[in-house]
Amino acid sequence: LSHCSFEMPYGVWNCSAITLDHVTFSKKARSPLWYNKAITMSDVKIYSDKAVRECYGILLKDVYLSGDEAGWKCHDIDFNHCIIQTQYLLFCSVGVKMEKTNATGPNALQYIEKGEIHDSVIVSEDAFLHCKNVTIYDSDLTVDYLGWYSTDLKLVRCKIRGAQPLCYCHNLTLEDCVMEGCQEAFEYSDII
Repeated sequence: LSHCSFEMPYGVWNCSAITLDHVTFSKKARSPLWYNKAITMSDVKIYSDKAVRECYGILLKDVYLSGDEAGWKCHDIDFNHCIIQTQYLLFCSVGVKMEKTNATGPNALQYIEKGEIHDSVIVSEDAFLHCKNVTIYDSDLTVDYLGWYSTDLKLVRCKIRGAQPLCYCHNLTLEDCVMEGCQEAFEYSDII
């Protein structure tokens, strides 16, 4: 699909091996992109809620995403140079990758597994809660309740800001990180 606009709900469901280039999903196009396999998106704008659900093998490059509750229960989802403004981003997703991505909104990346984040900015009230096997490199994290109840969370060369980050963590690793304005961090955490 190239140079298309969607105004209707439930567009692009149950597809395999598709590419979307310069496509727009309006706010009216509720719940687009569900149950897809091997999907590539570039220069796509998604304004609709509940986009990209239960998909496998998704690459998003230069995508703007502003609808709420995006990316739930996806497997192998890769964001590259994206701007995301949503709440409940990537809830319960596995195999999450982000590079040079800016994500803003509450409750981001909760219950994700096997994640790798590079050179990204994440601003959220809480993020990475209950995550497992996630590594974050060279990123700017402004999150009040970062990583609570996580297992095997690793932060490398990150800048961390927040009211009460990294509490109740199991096997937490920090390497060359800077923390600013943090209070009551690391409560009941196991730090490696």
